[in-house]
Amino acid sequence: MKIALIKQETGYVGNIDRDAYASKVKDVLESKADVVVGSEFALGNKNNLISVNDFAQYCNNLSKYVKNKQLLVPGTALVVDRQHKTLANIAPVIFKDRVFNVMKMTSVLEETIAQKLDLEYVKGGLGDSVFYYSGKKATLEICRDHAHAKLRASGVRDSDLGVVVACDLPGGISPSKITVKEGGLIVFNDGARQNNSCIYWLDNDKLQILPQISKQNYDLVEVY
Repeated sequence: MKIALIKQETGYVGNIDRDAYASKVKDVLESKADVVVGSEFALGNKNNLISVNDFAQYCNNLSKYVKNKQLLVPGTALVVDRQHKTLANIAPVIFKDRVFNVMKMTSVLEETIAQKLDLEYVKGGLGDSVFYYSGKKATLEICRDHAHAKLRASGVRDSDLGVVVACDLPGGISPSKITVKEGGLIVFNDGARQNNSCIYWLDNDKLQILPQISKQNYDLVEVY
């Protein structure tokens, strides 16, 4: 299996060129990586909020680049639903024939941003945070959700693949908070701390960092 981490610096603020990012995602998918993962706020932050309809269309367009048996988690966006006056931090999970969303369960600055916009910040639940990829159990955590061990505390400790998308997660991946079982993989992409982004293998209860091949738009790990 080939796993790619998209190189993209992110933050709560800053300019985002979604068209350019879509091109980058397309390039990474064309590398024939099986799993492609971006970082938190890669699709939209405080300065680049996106409407719920535009977000759905953008994710649908990205799905056109996904081939059979590929999994794409391009990152997250701050998504505004004007009709219901809500704000959510959402990570799309994209397969060739299916797209679903995972909402962040915690808040760092999201609640403050929502209040200033006269919106309600909507937190996610466990819901689609646990899913299956190629017959394997997988999980998706968004930044502080991992720091607060939201999934592990709920009893999820037996996944084969754990994906963590983040923006400035100082503690990185904590062994006491992971959702994978022995032999499982953790794909971690932190847009604010790109040097910390890596892929771990849980071996004898210890997290081992797998060697990466650096490309222009992504880092690649091959797992045999």
